[in-house]
Amino acid sequence: MIRWYETCSYSCSAKREEIALVFIALFLAFLPVFANADFVIPSDYINEGSYASSSGNDIHFLIPPFLDAATSTNAGLIYIRDLITSTSTIPDPGNSACTPMPSATGIECGDVWSVNNGQHGIGSTGDSPLNFLSRYNIFTGTLNGFYTTIWDGRYFVSENGSNVYSPNITSNKFFVVNIVGGQVTSIEMPVGTKTHVIDSDITGNTTFLSNEVYRVYGNVTIDSGVTLTVQPGAIVKFDTVASSGLTVAGTLIATSTASNPIYFTSLKDDSIGGDTNGDASTTSASAGDWGNVAVVSGGKAILDNTVVRYGGAGSTENISNSGGILKLFDSLVATSSNRGISITGGYSLISSTTRVVNNTNGIYMTGGGADIKFVTVSNNANYGVYVDGATTTIDVSDIHHNLYGIYIASGSGSDIQVTSSQLHDNSYGTYANSGSAIVASNSIHNNSYYGVFSNGVGGDTTAINNYWGASDGPSGQGSGSGDAVSTHVSFSPYLAAEHYVATLYGVQISSVNLFNEIRYDGDPAPYDAEWYASIKTWNDLGNVAFATSTFFFPHDISVSTTSRSDLPFEAQWTYVIGDVDPVVLNGAFMDADSSVGKQNAITHELGHALGLGHSYPGNVMNYMVTGITTLGSQDIVDYYYLHP
Repeated sequence: MIRWYETCSYSCSAKREEIALVFIALFLAFLPVFANADFVIPSDYINEGSYASSSGNDIHFLIPPFLDAATSTNAGLIYIRDLITSTSTIPDPGNSACTPMPSATGIECGDVWSVNNGQHGIGSTGDSPLNFLSRYNIFTGTLNGFYTTIWDGRYFVSENGSNVYSPNITSNKFFVVNIVGGQVTSIEMPVGTKTHVIDSDITGNTTFLSNEVYRVYGNVTIDSGVTLTVQPGAIVKFDTVASSGLTVAGTLIATSTASNPIYFTSLKDDSIGGDTNGDASTTSASAGDWGNVAVVSGGKAILDNTVVRYGGAGSTENISNSGGILKLFDSLVATSSNRGISITGGYSLISSTTRVVNNTNGIYMTGGGADIKFVTVSNNANYGVYVDGATTTIDVSDIHHNLYGIYIASGSGSDIQVTSSQLHDNSYGTYANSGSAIVASNSIHNNSYYGVFSNGVGGDTTAINNYWGASDGPSGQGSGSGDAVSTHVSFSPYLAAEHYVATLYGVQISSVNLFNEIRYDGDPAPYDAEWYASIKTWNDLGNVAFATSTFFFPHDISVSTTSRSDLPFEAQWTYVIGDVDPVVLNGAFMDADSSVGKQNAITHELGHALGLGHSYPGNVMNYMVTGITTLGSQDIVDYYYLHP
């Protein structure tokens, strides 16, 4: 489970996917032209099992274009005997064979070939390389399911299916026949990898199984009220056309681990799941190979340790949210030809070491609301984060090596806040074209032109309490030697070193009173031991004292407990202007944690009460719940900066 401390508001949220498992008894034999012995596919290339259906329409028999086949005249014949056999009676549509003519683009043949016609299901003769695409065929009782004059090259044959009404069809393997000089020299197959064909909407609760490959044709919708669960290690490959994608009107749950991630990727991506399109190294995956995973109104997608890459075809993105709920944790969104993530509505949480990298645009928001926390956005050609009228909070994130780190097309400062983040090595750290933002308590350095630039249209940008890469502050409108700031940017006060402080609308906040104390009341039970250990951790630094309240010294914070799984935090401190600041300990998550984890969460929240913001791993003030109870170097530096 993903756990974090707080929501910081300072407060610190197949076609029926029946797979054509086709049972094939395959063997290859050469005609006496070469007097070769029968060539039998080894048993480990055949995935045995059983499949029976009494109704349906067809089985997919897929032969993509034969690539790199050199012309060789009448070199011999190859037979794949009994490619699919059946004891069923299948209506004869009146076609006894499909003989496509060679062509560069291929043709499509779809039919049921008659039972016991004694001929070829697919046949071709001639002295030109055979290039054709044949789909949606059943071959039953034929002399040869596939028959052709041999040309040297790599001949890819695969079969997958759905809607099968022939019994005992149980294999879903691919194989590649390599032919040299008319001889079958080898057969290649991704042994052990199952490939399932998904080519119609998902209308009932469905599970994609661990470590299996799912090939998606066209756009498939998860219907409203339906859940698709993708198990760890599953690989979903999309046909390389702009219209291929997954629309989430129901629920998509794709949660895994760092060691065995889930993939949503291109059919041409051979780096995982094998050579699914069977063309060896002829093609390779690239940006824009397929469309997107699109969350629509009413839909919900949770992706955890999931890789989404090579999408964005047709001016789309790898992932979009137009009105649903999108949550990304510990995931990679990469190599889109357009946008990595597009948000036009709904709510999106992008968090917990998620990386959005190597896209044309990283995170592109034109509506809705988004929290971006502990995320890396880097190496995107144009915009790292683009905001146009969306409500956005960016916290503890690393935004670097983009043209624009953050680009504000429109919006007000109260709706766009950037805190405790690193903005570096972009051309512009933050660029406000028409709108404003609050950019506070960040480290802004090594940006080529401006750390923060504003046109002043829509208001000035507040950029205070930032470190600008130099102890003497920003250059440009500032007099220092750090990153430049433009006009219409408020940058004072600034930090002389890198610090992470809690801010509200850019202003430093804490619960510390005029006597350098934080008085508390309330009952932390049953977490008393962790509460008092956390207080001691901070009190040992010496300059601010946590102490119980008295009649003469009323409380500055109050501690209480709750147990609500709908609140997405383990512990939370909230700054309340002009009133007592509450600290809430949530047993729904606390109780499942170790004593060390509980103490870490409480120590973190008391750090916020002291005025510390989120920092980086190795410190108690790291954004996520960890097992650290000893203060890190940045914790101590920030404490003494605030309380010298």
